[in-house]
Amino acid sequence: MTPSPRAPCPVVLVHPPAHCHLGWAGEADLPALVRALALRGWTPTVWRVADAADLARRLAGAPPALFWPNGYVIDDGHGARSLPALLAEAGRPLVGSGAAALALMLDKPRCQRALAAAGVPVPVHAVVEGPVDAEALRAAGLRPPVIVKPADLCGSVGIDGDAVCADLGAAAARAGRLAADFGRVMVEGFLPGADLTVAALWRDGRWQTTATWYRVADRPPDRCPLDRRSRLLPWGGVKRMAPVVDRGLLAQAAALAPRVCRAVGARGVTRFDTRPDAEGRLRVFDVNGMPALAWPDGVLVQQMLTARGHDFEVFADLVDDIARAAARRWPVGG
Repeated sequence: MTPSPRAPCPVVLVHPPAHCHLGWAGEADLPALVRALALRGWTPTVWRVADAADLARRLAGAPPALFWPNGYVIDDGHGARSLPALLAEAGRPLVGSGAAALALMLDKPRCQRALAAAGVPVPVHAVVEGPVDAEALRAAGLRPPVIVKPADLCGSVGIDGDAVCADLGAAAARAGRLAADFGRVMVEGFLPGADLTVAALWRDGRWQTTATWYRVADRPPDRCPLDRRSRLLPWGGVKRMAPVVDRGLLAQAAALAPRVCRAVGARGVTRFDTRPDAEGRLRVFDVNGMPALAWPDGVLVQQMLTARGHDFEVFADLVDDIARAAARRWPVGG
């Protein structure tokens, strides 16, 4: 299809209540997202869809619009199906990345392989699916300290204060325990720098970046990961976002963004997490396909507020950028 730079048009937020916790916005966050879209001239509608059959009924005869899937999956009566895939199969224009890219980003080992194949620096890592010993980890090229975490979850689920191991024997024992609970586990070289997260937005024909430090004051970053407890803390206390001012790191983030996005097939927007290694080179350890748009607490939202000022207009600009990137890819009437 011919890309279109069209002005705002109808936007349907497809919201599966049972699965929106992994989407852009939770139930309580939808009003702010709708308000932001309306503020920039879009015509937003929310579809609360129970399952794939409900979605199919609503799609039948629905007028042209951009469809914004607010979740990776939806129930289909036999399990879960990809929500973006169902919308694409129905020939509906999508906001954000497609189903294949989102599936890749959720699968951390496969995502790391894709990044490494594209020349993106990633930490040394191994995938564990059952009992393992220190020698197997050493043979995979790992050297302590390492972090042990679930391979198929997000939001730092399964990461706690014991996730970083100072020796490979402890790492093997933890990996075996986590594998019993979560299935696949990643054992990954733990980088000494603090968490530096990079927002990438498609604007004016290129990936534009905003890089920020994700800091938790009561956790020394050289010994502690961003764990689940820290993720759930409110902003403004010990947890803060800070702008990156080092020109070298900013240049690295800007250079990495198109390579990361091309490697995973991201469209419109993504957010990827990095830490600098001992030589100061950023290494990517996670890529997010649906960065949370909770106002004002989502990480991507906090990045923009940190960079541009704490104002709802900043949030509206962010939402508008994401929708416009999709509108330029699809010829939607409006």
